[in-house]
Amino acid sequence: MMMTIEEHAHSGILILDPGERLTLEHGEELLTAIQSATREYAPIVVVNLHNTRVVDSMGIGVLVKSLKHVSSVGGRLCLAGLRPELLRTFQLMNLHHVFEMFESVDLACKHYTMHRV
Repeated sequence: MMMTIEEHAHSGILILDPGERLTLEHGEELLTAIQSATREYAPIVVVNLHNTRVVDSMGIGVLVKSLKHVSSVGGRLCLAGLRPELLRTFQLMNLHHVFEMFESVDLACKHYTMHRV
């Protein structure tokens, strides 16, 4: 499954779906997309992990790099739609304290629309 990118230009929200695997082979595509998007403006980035079944250490590293990059240009990055097993992995690594997380993309978009940064 290829990564899909959905951009809501009117609200400044960029939604990225990395697909089934966020691993060494696929992670750089996500980072590149985020870096490209932040050249023009400081967006709110929602990484939709609803379809993601496999995340390896490189995938987590890409998410952390992406968070640092987006923060450095004044944007926000959150994760949405984590499956229970993926959420447990993030909790075991204490990454639920690092990333803003939402149950769904819709909830993330509503949050950022209501609480403009």
